[in-house]
Amino acid sequence: MISFIYECIYTLIPALTAMYYYCGLTGMEKPGIAMFAVVIITALMLPLFMHLKSSGRLLYIGIALANAVALYLLYIRDPESFALINIPWLGHIILIGLISYAAGFLLSHFSPARYICMIGCITLLVLTMLRYIAVKKPGVFFCMMLILTALADEVQIHWKRAGYTDKKKHLVSLLPFMAVLIISTSLIKYPSKPYDWKFFINLWDKMVVATEKIRFAFESSTDSDIGFSDNGTLLSDLNTSKREVLSVTVNDEFDRPLYLAGSTFNSFDGHSWKNTNKTSMPERTLDTIESIASAYCADSVFSDFYVVRDYYLRRDLSLKYLDTKSKYLFAPAKLNTIKSLHTTSAKEKNGALMFRLSNRYHLNAELTYYMSNENNIAFYDHIKSDPPPTESEWQKALVAVGLMPNDDEFTFSLYEKYKEHIKDTYTESVTLSPALKDKLDTLFRGTDSQYEKLKRLEYSLGQMGYDLAPPVIPQDVKTSSQYLDFFLLQSGRGYCSYYATAFVLIARSMGLPARYVQGYRVYIKDKGTYKISSNMAHAWPEVYFEGKGWIAFEPTPGFYSDSSWITYDQRMSEGQETMHVPAVFDRPAITPVPKDQPEEEEPEDKEEGRIISVTPAMILIPVSIAVAFLILFLFTAKVIKRRRFRLLDIRQKYIYLSRESLQICRSMGLGIKEGETLSEFRDRIVKETGDANLSFITGYEMLLYSDKMPDDPGLRAAFDCRNGLLLLLRQKKRLRYILTILLN
Repeated sequence: MISFIYECIYTLIPALTAMYYYCGLTGMEKPGIAMFAVVIITALMLPLFMHLKSSGRLLYIGIALANAVALYLLYIRDPESFALINIPWLGHIILIGLISYAAGFLLSHFSPARYICMIGCITLLVLTMLRYIAVKKPGVFFCMMLILTALADEVQIHWKRAGYTDKKKHLVSLLPFMAVLIISTSLIKYPSKPYDWKFFINLWDKMVVATEKIRFAFESSTDSDIGFSDNGTLLSDLNTSKREVLSVTVNDEFDRPLYLAGSTFNSFDGHSWKNTNKTSMPERTLDTIESIASAYCADSVFSDFYVVRDYYLRRDLSLKYLDTKSKYLFAPAKLNTIKSLHTTSAKEKNGALMFRLSNRYHLNAELTYYMSNENNIAFYDHIKSDPPPTESEWQKALVAVGLMPNDDEFTFSLYEKYKEHIKDTYTESVTLSPALKDKLDTLFRGTDSQYEKLKRLEYSLGQMGYDLAPPVIPQDVKTSSQYLDFFLLQSGRGYCSYYATAFVLIARSMGLPARYVQGYRVYIKDKGTYKISSNMAHAWPEVYFEGKGWIAFEPTPGFYSDSSWITYDQRMSEGQETMHVPAVFDRPAITPVPKDQPEEEEPEDKEEGRIISVTPAMILIPVSIAVAFLILFLFTAKVIKRRRFRLLDIRQKYIYLSRESLQICRSMGLGIKEGETLSEFRDRIVKETGDANLSFITGYEMLLYSDKMPDDPGLRAAFDCRNGLLLLLRQKKRLRYILTILLN
């Protein structure tokens, strides 16, 4: 019995531990009664079988086969409604029980298995503590119980001492005390909040940051690693990744794309863009001042403040470089100020903002810039009609952007030189082929300004095909005109670089300065922080309007966003009842670029949580077959026993009856004590009960210790003793009596 309990301990505790961790890993709240029953029955089934005698094993196998037959009959009767196939965890729990028996066998026989078990359980407890595995408290209890069980066994084996050293009996007797220890420990109050490990987490974070800073310092500056590149080559097969390179934080409602410019280009050879602009002129700052100054030229009855706000809104954003090293400072076009940067850290060069070396590790920059209202008809009228700014308006703009009036660095005379520099650098004579010219003439028919033509062109290009792997540009394409014919009249497909290039070249063919810009585009819907990944790298065109500054366009299919705001004049004018923003011209809706949409919710599994319909037949049929088999087995066993008994000689019969009588005594709780002889046992039982007939013991002793054979009267006396003890058992313990009758 001790051996059986010992094996059950090593089988049942791993099974219960595995069951709770299975529930934690699969998201089940807790195991139910049915799951407990299945795992316990499965785990104890094999140990029980191994400890039964041959007749018991035969009975065991028969009952199992009878139930298997019953279940099969139920399945073929109605496979679809068969209850067991609707229990998703059943197969897993049965497998856990069987594996636990194998684990229990190894744990009870081999020390290395116990050491491996302890290490595995400690690992599980650590993962549970760190919340990598969500498991209920009983699962932790059984896991700790398994550690203590294996540890107690190992201590008992290696503890050299005198006295009783049976490890099985030691573990069985020690198990209740270990259970009390763990239960009492679990009842101790603990804080409602888990220990935050703040000191160790901060220490680890500092070590990681220090390591990253060292790596970052020695890493070469390769802009292509972040999706952006200062190489303006138009590739035929663009590979994208999703490495996070920047993050921007805005604190007000936005609902429009944000363009962060990096490099600019002015020269195109049919296949790639290059930047031949080697000026040190502060183009970005002069562009911002020019745009703000142009707003003061607007003819309005309202104050200068409202006029500027109608065309340009001042906005702030926070830019952070993630694990990114670049020589470019990515910033919006109409940049006003750069905070949190040393004055020597970044400078304007070649029409771009560049670091002198490269950005610092996880650089933060607070940027102020102006957002333009280019999709409002008021902005269109402003571009078409308002005159260029005068020196007086230039002085107002200097104050608006935070500079001193009559600033020595940004003088009005420098502005005059800047305009000539723009014309010389970004204007190129592009001759269109007759076929393309006819196509554009048709597109521009009815327009009354260059700006409206460009808006028409922006819309027309946006209707073409977007393709990350467009046809390869032929090697014989060597001029801007040849590229336009190939792309617009033959290919008709490409990604942002192709469309931005076509737009710039057509704008130049119209006599307008235009440039090709590369950077990042992220759509901002509301205030908050947005991560910018390398696949958001983008290219777009900018066109210069003298006296107004650079204006960006979006010709890439699927990227256009018609966003603007209502002006003060429109809001205050008589009859303006709605907040509708008048557009430059009616533009059919274009399907926007797919943004990050929440994943569609998975349809609920109708089978999950379904109530299993159990019919009476599902219970009665297996039970009936098992009972029928048990009756047949007991009847057959009795017939066989009686036949074998008749074939025995008198001596064997007497021994058989004596052992049966002693077994009946044990069933009544009157077993032989340790060190007690049969005669002493007889005298004690007769004295204690006074009515027990144990006269068979005299003959039984003679048979055991001498060669004297019993006679027939002695055999009949043994029968009488056995029957008398059965009657006494029936009076004292009726259930034991019934089991004895059935099994003997």
